[in-house]
Amino acid sequence: MIPLYWCLVTATGVAVVTVVGGWWAVGLIAVVATVLAPRLARPLLTVPLGAAIGWAVLLGRSARAPGFDALTNAVAGLFQITAVKLAGVSIGFAVAIALGGALLGSAFRKTHPRP
Repeated sequence: MIPLYWCLVTATGVAVVTVVGGWWAVGLIAVVATVLAPRLARPLLTVPLGAAIGWAVLLGRSARAPGFDALTNAVAGLFQITAVKLAGVSIGFAVAIALGGALLGSAFRKTHPRP
């Protein structure tokens, strides 16, 4: 139950901070979420999964905006991929950033254990 909870906490944090600060903030949230994670949260799994969920929700929310289809098709055309693959690459980008942040946070946790 703790990993699921921490995954949802991370997803919420990633979504909110991405809207406020941009995609670069995903790494910062990943580090913070990993350092603050409860012992049984398994942050190397839950933090990247939470980032994927957070960005998937943002993509779903953005898809309802007018003109999103035209923008998605234009960007997908630049890379010569389908819109579905573009969404997958976008979510994969969030996972990669979050995994890097989780690894940094995990290293910090090992060198600075909590009492």
